[in-house]
Amino acid sequence: MQPTPFQSPLTPAITSVSTDEMLTDLFIRSKRAAATKEAYGRDIAIFREFTNDVPLQTMTVETLLSFAEAIAETDAAVATQRRILSSIKSLFTYGHKIGYLPFNTAKMVNLPTVENTLTEKLLPESDVIAMIRLTERPLDLAILITLYATGMRVSELCALQWRNFNRENKTVSWFSVKSKRTITQLIEAKAFWNALDGLTRRNFAFVFVTQKKTAISRQHVDRLVKKAAVRAGVKDAHLVSPHWLRHAKASHALQNGASIALVSRELGHSSIAITSMYTHARPDDSGAGYLKL
Repeated sequence: MQPTPFQSPLTPAITSVSTDEMLTDLFIRSKRAAATKEAYGRDIAIFREFTNDVPLQTMTVETLLSFAEAIAETDAAVATQRRILSSIKSLFTYGHKIGYLPFNTAKMVNLPTVENTLTEKLLPESDVIAMIRLTERPLDLAILITLYATGMRVSELCALQWRNFNRENKTVSWFSVKSKRTITQLIEAKAFWNALDGLTRRNFAFVFVTQKKTAISRQHVDRLVKKAAVRAGVKDAHLVSPHWLRHAKASHALQNGASIALVSRELGHSSIAITSMYTHARPDDSGAGYLKL
């Protein structure tokens, strides 16, 4: 059967979605991470306010391009502009895929190019080691070492449970919220396991818990990482975030001889091309070294 003009060729024409609000709700619910859902909801709200709630099914390319131009004229960082437009493009793609939107109008909107600032977020090994050595509180120490040794995202760290650790095999396994697959790493470093031994397990399922016996929050982890950076005298310590330790894991492992394939697999990257950005950000050779300056 040939699809009708108002039917996506990928899905049936019949769908339970009948309003923009239902589409938005279903789209946001399809995301796993709470932080991701919150970000999408915020971006879509900005878009709906700008368009005065014009029905998505009648949205024109002109309106979408006007929105993109308006976003570009704000004081928002280019990365923020890109994220907002990407959220809207994803919403339209989703709506078209399930058959609610007759056309993917947002496909015509181009995303702004973001400057690669990875180099600015690469901590020297000496800085990371100092952050770890100058941290005395057992909980904070275990968090720092886990972030650095595994390279996991902060949301994944907050969700870690004791069942994710196998002391006998010296492995850690967790479900990656972004790559949507289980990642297993072999970690033989004694410092890592000793840091975990320093925690009080009691009967808690989660590894990192607050004094109220609840799983630690992303905000708490962000604060303790910044404090560790300050203690270690890291340059621009107020900018350091938990994700910088993920970058550090990748760059330091590659710098010390790990293969790109190994680091790519452990970080859950979709392709080796993404991991190779770390080799470009911190090259081990330079054409300038061959010049007679």
